[in-house]
Amino acid sequence: MNSIEQTIKNPEKQKNENSEYAPTGSTLLDLIVGGGKGKGFPFGRIVNLVGDKSSGKTFLVCEIIAACRHKFGNKFKWSYDDCESGFTFDTENLYGFEIMPKALRDRIRSDTIEDAYVNIRKFAENLKSNEFGVYALDSLDGLSSKESNKLAEEHYQKAVAGKDNDTGSYRMGKAKYLSQEFLPQLSDLLERKNCLLIIISQVRENLDVMSFDKFVRAGGKALDFYCHTALWLANVNKIKVKGRTIGATIKVKTTKSKTPRPYRE
Repeated sequence: MNSIEQTIKNPEKQKNENSEYAPTGSTLLDLIVGGGKGKGFPFGRIVNLVGDKSSGKTFLVCEIIAACRHKFGNKFKWSYDDCESGFTFDTENLYGFEIMPKALRDRIRSDTIEDAYVNIRKFAENLKSNEFGVYALDSLDGLSSKESNKLAEEHYQKAVAGKDNDTGSYRMGKAKYLSQEFLPQLSDLLERKNCLLIIISQVRENLDVMSFDKFVRAGGKALDFYCHTALWLANVNKIKVKGRTIGATIKVKTTKSKTPRPYRE
């Protein structure tokens, strides 16, 4: 089989072979997310990191950014969108540089899914042809939508006026925008500009009694479809020395992976 036939039969394989990769900072984790190739995440793709609190999601993003900066130097750019205003890592002490700017005016913080789209697009479009970028969205759950904000304001104004609230509470604006505009519009741009988009998601209890999954995350089928990798993280135990917690053992599992060897943990 020649190279053209191979590309037709497996276009994703051909893309990955021609891509640069963003290392995770861990050789073992590079093997997990790289399908055994040990390279990390390919640029130009969307990655979803899912986990509960203290499962290492933010720390993993910091490690990826630090590893990429070490690998690519000045050709690497990044942006950490702290939607939940929960970033507390001292990266100056950890890596020798600040991942999150100290000045509030220099920080990126999206409030709505529409804001996030604009910020991600601006970042990607500003990347030069010889540069690589990582945009971290922390987290998808921390974003509202223009529709939900408008509805909340209507509810409040009616409550203040002593009127009955008959506007309803069925909010599909965020999910609809995510599936119809956000993900489809950004996918091609990210690939063209060598930009890796990392979307962090929080786990939540699955209320669907017909499902076998105990936990789910926001984004649904649209996020599954457009993601190159969905990586779930869980804190399985704390590491203690003389009764003091100094770290944790984290289990990771790929539930979606466009690699030759998916579903690894």
